[in-house]
Amino acid sequence: MEIQERPAHYEGPNLDPTGVKLHPRFLGRGVYALLASRTPRDNSGVVIGSRGALVIDSGINGEMATHIQDTVRKLTDKPILYLVKSRQHELSRRPHLRELCLSRFGRNRCPSQDA
Repeated sequence: MEIQERPAHYEGPNLDPTGVKLHPRFLGRGVYALLASRTPRDNSGVVIGSRGALVIDSGINGEMATHIQDTVRKLTDKPILYLVKSRQHELSRRPHLRELCLSRFGRNRCPSQDA
């Protein structure tokens, strides 16, 4: 349902990640779903390769992004090399995405605030 089609009273799901724990679920060699302890919350994923890890979705805020990184670190000692966003959230509304990108990959490999 598009936002303009939603009823005026619609507030959307409660996505507050406070207290959420991530539970890794093995899917295949080097592939894990990071499932939230409560739904609907931040589910994520990780693919661990020979050189490093690819994280799928960074979380709804900085706290959740840190929790995802900590969970990945428990699964592998390899560096996080890539971050894939599967949802459309512009960086200006989710500053933790840009901060996470900059801290991991540097200015030249991160999209601008307007991307």
